[in-house]
Amino acid sequence: MKYEFTEQSQGVFNFSQADQFVALAHAHNITKIRCHNLIWHNELPNWINNGNWTNATLLPVMLNHIEQLILHFGDTCLHWDVVNEALSDSPTATNPWAANVWYNAIGPYYVALAFQKAAQVVEDNNLSVKLFYNDYNIEWPGAKTTNAAILVSNLTAAGIRIDGVGLQSHFEIGGTPPIATSLAVQQTYTNQNNSLGVPIICALTELDIRATSLPVSDAQQIQQFNDYRTGKIYLIELLSGQY
Repeated sequence: MKYEFTEQSQGVFNFSQADQFVALAHAHNITKIRCHNLIWHNELPNWINNGNWTNATLLPVMLNHIEQLILHFGDTCLHWDVVNEALSDSPTATNPWAANVWYNAIGPYYVALAFQKAAQVVEDNNLSVKLFYNDYNIEWPGAKTTNAAILVSNLTAAGIRIDGVGLQSHFEIGGTPPIATSLAVQQTYTNQNNSLGVPIICALTELDIRATSLPVSDAQQIQQFNDYRTGKIYLIELLSGQY
């Protein structure tokens, strides 16, 4: 569903590969599908990466892409990752954003404009899709997590709909957060004041716990098993309070 595959030429959309995954899910009675993603700075087609863009030229391209994907998949998508990985890993006191083609041409408000457009399409077409911000390294307390919470707060304070935060959860063996830490961080998102009255939910979107060296020892495999079990317990607790 990423940009590189769905809009390889400007204004020409091809959903054939994404539709294969949807059909496979439906064939196995899987109806809850997360759709990933509408706007990201990676896996873009060459015409985006190599374009000489300005705000005036790139913004309508971005908005049209969002509209066409949401309309095509409709309520097939339980969640849409509207914007993926917009926050910097090394933010400054005045700038939390990662530099990319969207930020450079449109400015930092591209995130808000993307959510605004997604919400408009969902609401105009009476869809039940939930709209998410998705990122990594926002599962622990820290500057990036703080900025993700501020993003949620700022969007809702401006009356722009955001329904949830996706936690990519890329961890290392022996380096997963304790359950109490995970739940506390989740609450930094779910406790944000939502002026729209829509509760903010969290999802574990890309959970993996990788080895940092090979071959993997028996002790590492046992630790990895325990780390996944801890994550399962966290997920059960999270889901019990949010769905």
